[in-house]
Amino acid sequence: MAYKTRIKNKTYGLSVKICISEDFSKEEYLKESLEGDYSDCNAITFKIEGQPLEVWFSAKNIKYPAFFASVVAHECVHVVNRVYIDRGIELDKHNDEPQAYLLSFFVEQIHRHVEKYKKRKTKK
Repeated sequence: MAYKTRIKNKTYGLSVKICISEDFSKEEYLKESLEGDYSDCNAITFKIEGQPLEVWFSAKNIKYPAFFASVVAHECVHVVNRVYIDRGIELDKHNDEPQAYLLSFFVEQIHRHVEKYKKRKTKK
């Protein structure tokens, strides 16, 4: 069973579902929701109509902090782009501070939830 939580951002009025899975291939929800085999992926970002944006991370990568940090950053770029698309926001290449703010917000929040996940795993 995957660890699941939500990250809310009041500035943009959104909620993003964050999940950490021990094994994507055992997640029935992913099999039902997505086409293809995602069992070897490090992470997946997707949107199902009428649902919040979802980001799934493979727990196997958490033990490699530098690599996992790059995976989080990579997925957060997808999240920020999706927020911009969904909100009809044009990227201003001469003032990318709003984009940088949103990216850093999601990166920080995901890392906070990863720490909660790790603490929960050590209690078992």
